[in-house]
Amino acid sequence: MSSDLDQLCIDTIRTLSIDAVQQAKSGHPGTPMALAPLVYTLWNRVLRFDPRDPIWPNRDRFVLSNGHASMLLWSVLHLSQTQAVNAEYERLGQPSVSLDDIRRFRQLGSKAPGHPEYRWVSGVETTSGPLGQGVATSVGMAIAQKWLAHRYRELFEKQPIDYREAVLPPAVTARVAVEQASTFGWERYVGTTGRVIGMRTFGASAPLKALQQKYGFEPREIVAAAKAQLAAK
Repeated sequence: MSSDLDQLCIDTIRTLSIDAVQQAKSGHPGTPMALAPLVYTLWNRVLRFDPRDPIWPNRDRFVLSNGHASMLLWSVLHLSQTQAVNAEYERLGQPSVSLDDIRRFRQLGSKAPGHPEYRWVSGVETTSGPLGQGVATSVGMAIAQKWLAHRYRELFEKQPIDYREAVLPPAVTARVAVEQASTFGWERYVGTTGRVIGMRTFGASAPLKALQQKYGFEPREIVAAAKAQLAAK
């Protein structure tokens, strides 16, 4: 993406935020203006998040604990066209945060209140509260996600053999598994002739795109591995 387009996106987040605060005559424009480059980079280049499916279980969660800077979140949800989901997690086929919602920022009954509330608007991952609570919330979410991942590849092992073989037919040996973390345990599902694309350690820290390139988490690498598996049959 060109630097000019990057700057335009960042400036759009900023101007939308400050216009909403000005319209409401209430709120904090400083933090959204200062953090616009950060939130743009996170949402555009780091987060595993699909605006069309904001309740995808394996998504990354964006936690904004300083609720007084909520226009930063409302701007991103609107500009990314994150889709609306109701309290029963049903997709509604409309934007989560519309421009009219932003025009009513910090007004009674608005979907863009001064402090976001979880389950009121899809894309809001936690109810904001005391400053600093986001650290504990984020750590808790990360632990829960690890537990969930373990609880599930465990539930599969407890299923009847006919179900497991329907998911992973024994006759299909051309298998490729992709794990953006340690590959520990995946060999039981791909078999001795399968291919696992992942890390051989318990994690590495670097920008996401650099990790994807180094460990082969890219479409062309995965396609090449699948073709090699098919050719070896």
